[in-house]
Amino acid sequence: MIGENNPLSTVSGFPIMIRTISPVDGKVVVERRCHTEKEITEILQRAKKSRSALSERIQVANRFLDLLEENKNELVYYQRMLTQGREITMMMGRPIRYTPKEIDTAVMRGRYMVSIAEETLCDEVVGEGKVIKKVPVGIVLSISGTTLLSN
Repeated sequence: MIGENNPLSTVSGFPIMIRTISPVDGKVVVERRCHTEKEITEILQRAKKSRSALSERIQVANRFLDLLEENKNELVYYQRMLTQGREITMMMGRPIRYTPKEIDTAVMRGRYMVSIAEETLCDEVVGEGKVIKKVPVGIVLSISGTTLLSN
């Protein structure tokens, strides 16, 4: 059903807009256009060309987590002061006072995933002369947990 509070607007069954609806008041917080098939193909081709070594990806992830942690107070300040910064709170339905803990938790989870990356992604010896080779096979799409509401 297409409507103001339906997170997915569709044309011929294909979503063209994704709406984030606030659990706080049921209103649309943000609306984003879906990519076309052509755009998705181009994005995936660019991503394949830009593949880098695991050590480099770990370095980038650690730098991102460092920046997130270092800028936590500014992120909280801006969320409190700017209307646009309210998006996070409105999307999650959590009071602003919990934002510092949300950032701490995100950094903690990220650091754990980075810390197990090399060990988890390396080849695994499973017996005499038997090895499970772990090879990258492509791009991974991660969609964070959300609740899709429908009318």
